Amino acid sequence: MDTNHIHGAAKSAEGNIKETVGDISGDAKTKVEGKMDQAEGTIRSTYADAKDKIKSAADTVSSQASDIGGQVYDAGTRAGKYVGETIKEQPLAALLITGIIGYAIGFLIHSNSSPFVPEPEPLPRRYVRQIRGRFQ
Repeated sequence: MDTNHIHGAAKSAEGNIKETVGDISGDAKTKVEGKMDQAEGTIRSTYADAKDKIKSAADTVSSQASDIGGQVYDAGTRAGKYVGETIKEQPLAALLITGIIGYAIGFLIHSNSSPFVPEPEPLPRRYVRQIRGRFQ
């Protein structure tokens, strides 16, 4: 329980007292002030409850993210150990697979349909006319 809960409860109690005094004395202004104080107390308490719920949700998400991060790290460590053991047991197969992957990446990067290869510059019109003239 934080200060907003305490202030909210105190303001609501103060509002109840003012409203009761206003009812007994017949003073409409005091009665309205009491109702306004009760509303302020309710708002403060509601704000404090929402703040507590958000903090709780944030703590839960943080804890879950930390757990998932640990699991991912453990899985990566296990995968790295497995790959290392496989390379030690079968070095030629590992070398062949690495070569195939490298060739595939090079082919994709340097193929004509690759987004990494720039489009050729168009020929100036005079060269196009000369080339067409030779073939006619």
